[in-house]
Amino acid sequence: MKRLLSVLVLVVLVMLYSCTKSQEPQLKFNDKGEFRIVQFTDLHWDPGMNKKQGTMDLMRKVIESEKPDLVILSGDVITAAPAQSGWNELADFLSSTGVPWCATMGNHDFEAEPGISKDDIFGWLEGKSGYVGSKGRCESGVGNFALAISGSKSDKPAWIIYCIDSNDYPLDIEIDGYDWIRFDQLAWYNAKSKAYTASNGGKPIPSLAYLHIPIPEYNNLREIYGNRKGASISSSRIGSGLMGSILECGDVCGMFAGHVHKNDYIGIIDGVAMGFGRTTGFDASCPLKRGGRVVVLKEGTREFSTWISTGDSTEYVYYYPSGISLQDEQTMEYLPAVDVEPEGRGVRFDYYEGGRFSHTAALEKAIPVRSGITPNISLAEATVADSMGFCFNALIDIPERGVYRFYTYSDDGSKLWIDDRLVVDNDGSHNAWRADGKVALEAGYHRLKVMYVEDYMSQVLKVG
Repeated sequence: MKRLLSVLVLVVLVMLYSCTKSQEPQLKFNDKGEFRIVQFTDLHWDPGMNKKQGTMDLMRKVIESEKPDLVILSGDVITAAPAQSGWNELADFLSSTGVPWCATMGNHDFEAEPGISKDDIFGWLEGKSGYVGSKGRCESGVGNFALAISGSKSDKPAWIIYCIDSNDYPLDIEIDGYDWIRFDQLAWYNAKSKAYTASNGGKPIPSLAYLHIPIPEYNNLREIYGNRKGASISSSRIGSGLMGSILECGDVCGMFAGHVHKNDYIGIIDGVAMGFGRTTGFDASCPLKRGGRVVVLKEGTREFSTWISTGDSTEYVYYYPSGISLQDEQTMEYLPAVDVEPEGRGVRFDYYEGGRFSHTAALEKAIPVRSGITPNISLAEATVADSMGFCFNALIDIPERGVYRFYTYSDDGSKLWIDDRLVVDNDGSHNAWRADGKVALEAGYHRLKVMYVEDYMSQVLKVG
């Protein structure tokens, strides 16, 4: 009899567990192959102040207008006592929206009141309706977890969202500034990424990363879009190695932080988009209109679009991987197609030797030693390794009206023109280096010109 009762209890427990699991929110692309994320950051929610109502109203407006599939809170969320009461208020509000949500911590969350920790906060969040985050198992940081977004017609992961704790302050008083992401966190990310890649037949699954404090590599962005107020991004002075891990794993194509209330810009470096969210909280100081950052992922590609939403306006629409903005499309001068018919396929080239070519301007005074037609832009026609150069000319067929980004990757210098307009300037004697440029083109044929010089050591030219 006792054994029968034990079996019955076990069956009931299994049934209850199954029911609970079935009610967990499912992250899945919709029938259009899209998945929409809203990032709210730096709420600085003070449970004892009336400004929290303004923050809640804004979040509700953004959620209602954008209709996200996931909400991510990227740190400095509840920053005043009583902290647990504040988290409960916020969780109740987010649960009422019916949108799955999660959070990663900032440097001020555990400072809300003496004695609380990030472990406490994640303990409070467990079991909240709609909550899909996790405390994680890393020794360093709390809230390192990954979320898989399944395909519209499959249960297999189509995109991955990594939430990473950027930590707070160094324990060593001789190291000033902010803390950095630790080795065990990198080991966790690497292991998760490789496991996902292995499950996908060896092909990395496109991913995003969310954290609070930006990593130092944000300083390397050369072309940004959005608001940047001041030179400092308040990152750790010490590189964590996260960027190196991301490039080796090959999955993360976008990273989004908070922390700097005056910034909401985005840019691309080394093929990875790095952006800030828009400060959301009315208790936080911010010179910008409060809002959130929206990211719309595309199923089956490494593409997304992103913008800032204030609930009643959309700002700074930006596309990855092109790095082109809606403003570019609307305001740039479009070059008309040329009225010409190509004589045949291939690229005309002039090849130069002799003397030291440290800049492409040197070719303008030189006489080519050989000319001809080659199937594509390459250095295959060169007969010497150093002190040589090329001038390539061709027609390119632009399929539709739009803004196009071109690049050259060269050692040494190179320049690229479209219809006599300089688009990419990668000139000079230097190591292998990539330079980009963008141009607005009408559909049809356009003239492409590329000049390249090899000064000494290493010969590289790639055009795209």
